[in-house]
Amino acid sequence: MLLALFVSRDERQPMNIKALVSMSDAPVTTSQRWIEHLHKLKLIDRVIDPTDRRRVEISLSHSGDQAMRGYLRALRRR
Repeated sequence: MLLALFVSRDERQPMNIKALVSMSDAPVTTSQRWIEHLHKLKLIDRVIDPTDRRRVEISLSHSGDQAMRGYLRALRRR
């Protein structure tokens, strides 16, 4: 999920919960629990769409972006 959000941020593509859940290839309830967990860890931000309050946009927070950049740098060094 974090990688998908990292790519969508880089491409400036909005991501909603439904799209993120479908990309995760995990059951919906598991994906939703992970979204909640990542939000509590302040790795992602959730924003309710002002035009459609049923829709929630998900994005990497600044901390999430920094964590992903650090992770990818560490992978590159291997």
